[in-house]
Amino acid sequence: MRNPETWAAWDPLWKAVDGLPMTDTELLIFRDSTSREAPRRGGYREYVVRKGRQAGWSQIVADRATYKGAMAPRDGSAAGTFVVILAQDSRAACRTILSYVVRNFEGSPMLARCVVSKTADTLTLDNGVAISVYPLSPRGLARHSRLGRLLRRVRSLPYDRQPPSRH
Repeated sequence: MRNPETWAAWDPLWKAVDGLPMTDTELLIFRDSTSREAPRRGGYREYVVRKGRQAGWSQIVADRATYKGAMAPRDGSAAGTFVVILAQDSRAACRTILSYVVRNFEGSPMLARCVVSKTADTLTLDNGVAISVYPLSPRGLARHSRLGRLLRRVRSLPYDRQPPSRH
């Protein structure tokens, strides 16, 4: 099991994304990390995280995909919903992330019952959600043109001169 203290800095990100309340300490981390005064009420539908190497991102994103997939409504309204993970342009990176997602589901008897099918790049759940891992490459992005447009826009912003969002 991971040490929760070493992963605590990620909590403000996910609370901001989901529109959840933050402690004073989490709010300070959010402000320092984003240059924003406060997170948007109601959260964010889309977000981009720029992080360094060896940040544990593969496990973090697998945990997040597990959470989003498992928590999606079971009333049929989530059918056709995708949780898309774009990984380093290598098959090994994609397989590793998907294996973390699969391990999360198989490691819990309750979650294991939710899995309907598994392919080389997608885990499909009984609520209609598909968790997919694709390489961050032109071929991988060809399946999702909206993601390609978003990433081209983000790539065009210099790292040190990104304006804080006022959303």
